[in-house]
Amino acid sequence: MGVSSEQNPFWNFSLHHYATPGVAGICLTLQDKAGLSVNRLLFCLWLAERGRLLEMEPLNQSEALRQCHEQVLTPLRNARYGMKRIGMSVGQPKLYLTMKQTELEVERIEQKLLLRLAHSMSEDNRVARELARVNFETYLASLSVDILQWSTEVERLIDLVLGEKDNKVFFIGAND
Repeated sequence: MGVSSEQNPFWNFSLHHYATPGVAGICLTLQDKAGLSVNRLLFCLWLAERGRLLEMEPLNQSEALRQCHEQVLTPLRNARYGMKRIGMSVGQPKLYLTMKQTELEVERIEQKLLLRLAHSMSEDNRVARELARVNFETYLASLSVDILQWSTEVERLIDLVLGEKDNKVFFIGAND
């Protein structure tokens, strides 16, 4: 069963919060300097808001998710960054924009794959902010990234996206 972008609450959540001042900058810093995935950072937050624990096993076992990220998204992003570094983003703006739009479409596809795995994540009754911290710890530990080194960025991201939420207002339903 496919999920269109209009029916993908994770994609809608991501678009909404990525546009929040400060969120994109923190996510890109964590991507570029710590090797983290923006989609997975947002997934940690989205799951927390819905009262779910991030579990790495389903993500690690998804061959489609791995291939999408490693064989399509990462090389595409590296090529776009390469264009920017050598000045092709200015000399070939149409090509650069096409690559950027293609990268965004692949990120949307990756989010569909993540959304399909969300139902297998355990429910948890902790408040969203605490659950987000646990989800980030799980994600960063899976990549052997020291969360203490990035705690300022992680806490700021939680503040910007979850604010003062102390309960879970949303739940993953059959249509999510």
